[in-house]
Amino acid sequence: KNTSPLRLGPEAPLTEIGKEQAQALAKRCADLGIQKIFSSPAVRTVETALPISDQLHLPVTLSDLFQEHKKPSEVFGLRRDDPKTDRKST
Repeated sequence: KNTSPLRLGPEAPLTEIGKEQAQALAKRCADLGIQKIFSSPAVRTVETALPISDQLHLPVTLSDLFQEHKKPSEVFGLRRDDPKTDRKST
């Protein structure tokens, strides 16, 4: 979870807590029968997928199909409570 009050760009890494959560998630995924792992190319999503990949011995397939709906330049650096960051607005 992004605990920053600002929307972050795709280059933003996971926090230490995020890394711990990714490791915990990887352990929980061990017995789920997962056969493929897909991730957006955003740094923090890759950092979340990699522990799962290591745990399951599966490669991570990156896809640009997993992107934010708004153009990043429209929301990066804005506060989360700014109406302009509402994903439903146009």
